Amino acid sequence: MTAAISEPNYLSRAGAGRGRAPLGAPASVSAPHPASDPTSYAATYDRARRRNPYDAHAFNIRGTARAEAGELKAALADFTTAIRLNPRYHQAYSNRALVFARLGQEARALADYRRAITLAPNYKNAFIGRGRLHMKRKRWALAIADFTRAIEIDGEDPVPFYNRGLIFQRLGKHSMAIDDFDFAIGLRPELATPYVRRGASEMAVGETKAAYRDFKLATDMAPTNAKAWVWRGYAAEQLGRRDEARRAYRRALALDGSLRPARSGLKRVASASASGRR
Repeated sequence: MTAAISEPNYLSRAGAGRGRAPLGAPASVSAPHPASDPTSYAATYDRARRRNPYDAHAFNIRGTARAEAGELKAALADFTTAIRLNPRYHQAYSNRALVFARLGQEARALADYRRAITLAPNYKNAFIGRGRLHMKRKRWALAIADFTRAIEIDGEDPVPFYNRGLIFQRLGKHSMAIDDFDFAIGLRPELATPYVRRGASEMAVGETKAAYRDFKLATDMAPTNAKAWVWRGYAAEQLGRRDEARRAYRRALALDGSLRPARSGLKRVASASASGRR
């Protein structure tokens, strides 16, 4: 049984993609993440400790359960014990790095990710975790390099494609972002957020109809995604579908009343409708 902490999962359910070269069967959404039932972890930890009270793997398992439960300091202690018992335990280093990152100790997190990668140069999860940390620090080139390496290791995981696409989008490289979102969608077509992100880049390059289709898919499959409704309203507005835009903006505000773009959109639609009646 492996044990690795799950990264935050920003992806939700959606529909089918455009079908640009899906790379293979669905992969895990979050990185690194086995299914983490705390009860199962506790039982596995107890069995391992009974067999060997100095089992590094047992401490890694318990640390994972504690981290998933938000007990970060206790998790940190367990991962540190696992590393002390087995200084070459790359997964424990990667797990501890993620806890350090969550605690805001980024220098320590980077040091642990480096150690994990040194010990296991093909450990994808460490590259993804470090890439996300570089993203947080706006070190775009380093983040792109890490996600690209993760893709080279495992081309069937949508996470590095999605995250690299976010960076390309942030840098205004929308065609490259669309390509990465295409791959993420091809691998996991039931996830909504990549459709929203791909649609945003499609809007940026003038593919409004394609963007509208993506936003509609996202809202159909994730109807509580308020930002997807804002984007759907904006695309409908640009296509001259004022009634639909109005409904979408109102739905977004019903879900999240703080969304200023939805309020601004409603004002634009109302103004355009008033001008059309004059």
